[in-house]
Amino acid sequence: MKTVKTYMVRKPSDIDEVKSMTKAKAFSEVESRTYENFAKDLTKLCKTYGVTIKCIGGVSLHSQDDMKKLQGYSSDLDSGDILPIWRD
Repeated sequence: MKTVKTYMVRKPSDIDEVKSMTKAKAFSEVESRTYENFAKDLTKLCKTYGVTIKCIGGVSLHSQDDMKKLQGYSSDLDSGDILPIWRD
């Protein structure tokens, strides 16, 4: 079984510390900025609905053309899974 180290980010200054502990960036500055903005907007959404997401390694970046095929997300509360639904 693979051991995964998790970090609890408690204050904004902790974010830089966590970033320094992770491996080198594999994405461009634009992709990184997009991902950071997504996380900020997701935080607002989570606070609005009282739902949080714990995701380790399951995030993908897509082009705007790809995103036109996104129909929505599954909402299986019993399993806790939330999966994208794509149009063919």
